[in-house]
Amino acid sequence: CINGANPCEGQECDEQSDECVTHTGCGEFGIAYVDESMLAVFHEDQGWSASWHYLCLNGYCVPGELEDGYYVKEFSGVLGTTYNVEFKVQDSAGAAGQYIVNGQDTFSTESCRLDAPGCQSDVQCDDGLYCNGNEQCISGFCHPGTPISCPDNGCELGQCDELQDNCAYQPSDALCDDGLFCNGIEQCISAVCENGQPPCSADECNEQTDSCDSTSECGEFGIAYVSDNTMALYHEDRGWSAAWNYLCLEYDCRPGTLSNGYFRREVSGTLNATHRIEFKVQDNASGQYIVEGQDTFSSASCQLP
Repeated sequence: CINGANPCEGQECDEQSDECVTHTGCGEFGIAYVDESMLAVFHEDQGWSASWHYLCLNGYCVPGELEDGYYVKEFSGVLGTTYNVEFKVQDSAGAAGQYIVNGQDTFSTESCRLDAPGCQSDVQCDDGLYCNGNEQCISGFCHPGTPISCPDNGCELGQCDELQDNCAYQPSDALCDDGLFCNGIEQCISAVCENGQPPCSADECNEQTDSCDSTSECGEFGIAYVSDNTMALYHEDRGWSAAWNYLCLEYDCRPGTLSNGYFRREVSGTLNATHRIEFKVQDNASGQYIVEGQDTFSSASCQLP
């Protein structure tokens, strides 16, 4: 504020707060800013005869001066301090012979200044912004406006658009979300929530895991799903005499059981693991049948009947 160019064109630079401060015109009664260590208690003149008057700060009362329509008395002050202030004046026309008023006011760099003109119209208070409302000039002081309200429209979120000087609306799918996986993703379209498309059939949809669990019919040979940690090695029966049969997992071969048209053997499994599997069976007509391959165990694997 001191050594360089004044950064506060049209305002006063406050060295303590490093801010630009606008001192507004004063109202009827209170504390005005003189400098950082001096304040002025003031009261607007109302045409009293005033053979005497006093301006008081924290109970200390002394006569002031009538200057430019205000009774004024300067006192030493400390910024940020709230003071008790009082004004009393003799008036020949008043019924009581005198007028007395008191109150409290805080001395700050934003206090009014008696030498600063107050506002005369709302135009002088306008900050050029739409969304914070229309500022008003009331009794010489600028008062902030009421911020523009943009209530939501259905599932569209309303917000004030400073560039367009109006309310803008943005669709929000989140407002339509019912938290359920199996009925699909809801969308906000033209301010109305539209139902989603189910990701799979009701029989396959798992709401607990937010997934589609395929229960497709098993083929001829492979790995079937029993539970998340149990799988079944299987091969479809072709009518073999089957004096013996083996279902093998990574060369560990053990007899299976024939049930519902499938030779099967249940073993422990880890989801999404791929295994080497083998099936071999004795047959009186052909001697034996052997097949091998690879399959992956998953929650989407088929389930044996």
